Amino acid sequence: MRFWSMVVLAVALLVSATPGAARTVPDLALGQIWTLSDPASPSVRVTIGRIEKVGDQDVVHVTLRGVPLPDGEKIEVGHMPFAAAALRGSLGSLEATNGRTARTFSQGYDYWKADHGGFYTIPVPQAIAAMVQSLASR
Repeated sequence: MRFWSMVVLAVALLVSATPGAARTVPDLALGQIWTLSDPASPSVRVTIGRIEKVGDQDVVHVTLRGVPLPDGEKIEVGHMPFAAAALRGSLGSLEATNGRTARTFSQGYDYWKADHGGFYTIPVPQAIAAMVQSLASR
């Protein structure tokens, strides 16, 4: 019996150390600053500004900094709302817990609230790509 317990433990340790294995993201909280797990977005930082329930979904409102444009410029996006599950799946490392949102965050949130806005259910890198494509087509 002890032999099988050791085998199960060894397999569990191996799986948890395997690249790409499921990882746990800590609880999301106001002021957290995160990197993205997407290696194509190393400059992007996500700052959590508000968390609320919308229907049966937890929605996390964020500021994005360091968003790269095709010309190499990096911009700040004051307010973007994400389903918590989509955001959690996109997060890399927690860098700080005392972050501040953009000056335009509150205004963006107020517009969103007044318009009964939706929220992204896709990963953050996909939402950024859609936004950049929209800006480029103007």
